[in-house]
Amino acid sequence: MFALKVAWRYLLSTRLQTGLLVVGGALGVVIFLVLAALAKGLAVTLTDAVSGSIPHVTIEPPQVRARPFVDAPADSVVQAATPLSSTVRAQIRNVPALLSLARAQPEVKGATARVLGSAFLVRGESRAAITVQGLETTDLDLIAPVTKKLVAGEADLSRGGLIIGQTLAKDLELRVGSTILLRTDRGGERLTRVDGIYKADEEGQDRGNAYLVISVARALFDLPGGVDEISLKLHDANAAPAVARRLRGALALRVTAWQERNPLLAAIILSQTTQTNIIQAFTLLTVLVGVASALLLSTYRRRGEIGVMRSFGLSRGFVATVFVFQGTILGVLSSALGVTGGWFLTNWLGSIKTNTGDLLLPISQDGAAYAIVVVATITGSAVAAVIPARSASSIDPLEVVG
Repeated sequence: MFALKVAWRYLLSTRLQTGLLVVGGALGVVIFLVLAALAKGLAVTLTDAVSGSIPHVTIEPPQVRARPFVDAPADSVVQAATPLSSTVRAQIRNVPALLSLARAQPEVKGATARVLGSAFLVRGESRAAITVQGLETTDLDLIAPVTKKLVAGEADLSRGGLIIGQTLAKDLELRVGSTILLRTDRGGERLTRVDGIYKADEEGQDRGNAYLVISVARALFDLPGGVDEISLKLHDANAAPAVARRLRGALALRVTAWQERNPLLAAIILSQTTQTNIIQAFTLLTVLVGVASALLLSTYRRRGEIGVMRSFGLSRGFVATVFVFQGTILGVLSSALGVTGGWFLTNWLGSIKTNTGDLLLPISQDGAAYAIVVVATITGSAVAAVIPARSASSIDPLEVVG
């Protein structure tokens, strides 16, 4: 196309200006991609830190509320109500069917039934309050990576023993093979053996949790036919709200996403993402303003040439197309150079480690960001060239040539 050839020759005739525009645009693209990688990396890091050791979606029994058993006026201050039982424990029944339903969801990585309860570990005059989690042996690592954190013993619940934290083991002077009395808040007691000891990532976090096979936990917590909750782990933790809404509509149970239990983190991630998006938008806007101003300056410098083209009968549309093509070419070159530079820079930043061997920056590549910045840069540059194009096409050849 002749207009494209003219646009390319115009750009080559001012190579320094064209080079500066391309480099400036590429730097904007690089900044955009680095910010996107940092924003996603930080979101992933925060999400993993909070949701890595908790269920992404939790299914629990419905809340039991006291119901009036005597009719009373609506404006009555006091109404008689049936008292809630303090001995009957709310539980989920029909567990196999619910597990099958949960595992059938495409986002679900795994689902497990859990018995949760408070208990004391008693050894002589010493005792420690703990939360017991009853699980199937095969599901031990589904919610939290216990096996990877094991420092002594075996991660095998099938023998009926306990897996406890290292801090708790030190407090009670326990080691693998030690026998200790487990006394639950439901009055159940059992002499049990310590089969494994794990260590939490942070000091003291492993003091309060202990793991037990679900069959033994059911007997100790008086849940022979049910469980306290069904816990789901997803492939993508961010899909939890959608999965929770879907299951909530299908079940008469409480279904909660992890974000609902951690609203502060969700708000922090949203705020951080919004701030990054604003900075990225202004970065691209700066690039596009630079393209528009440079091409607008070019129209004044080439008024004579544009007048000659118009005097030879070339239409206003042709002149406008030449400048739009210039903007498009600048966008293509800038995005190509910027994407290449952004890819190498983000990978390099993501490989830098501290003295302890940890990664210095939370970098995570975002393929969608690359597609967005390429489309936005090319389209934006073409649109930014519209104003110079209209200005060039409105030049009167008689005024210039004459």
